[in-house]
Amino acid sequence: MGKHRYIIVIATIVMISVMGGCKHKSTESAPIDEPTMINLLHDAYLIEGYYTVETGYRFDTLHAQMAASYDSLFAQYNISKSDFDTCIAWYVRHYEAYQRVVDSVSARLTREAELVRNEVNSSPQPEHDLPKREAEHESPSGEIPTEIFI
Repeated sequence: MGKHRYIIVIATIVMISVMGGCKHKSTESAPIDEPTMINLLHDAYLIEGYYTVETGYRFDTLHAQMAASYDSLFAQYNISKSDFDTCIAWYVRHYEAYQRVVDSVSARLTREAELVRNEVNSSPQPEHDLPKREAEHESPSGEIPTEIFI
């Protein structure tokens, strides 16, 4: 009976060691903390969205036009492109942290878009005093001259 107890204790110790190893958490911290990364990615997505719309989705000119804005963005956060790339690589290796950042950025952009949409929908629309074309260009006989529409 004593031999079996010894085997059970050894097996338990081995299992606890293996299970503890699976739950190993990295003590390595992110090169850019999550709140800063959320702000940085938020601003980067706004830049990308702006230039995507401004270039009419022409990706050949999109990259060149965004480069200066990215340089300015990185300077604002006191990082280089290399620092940013290193940070993205870290977040990809730490999926849970990456997912929290992306979810936060997405929620923030969604809230902001909703605020803009509500503001646009609730603002009074200007009344346009545009004359009707037909009435403006009618001849005395009531016919619309065709040379106006050429």
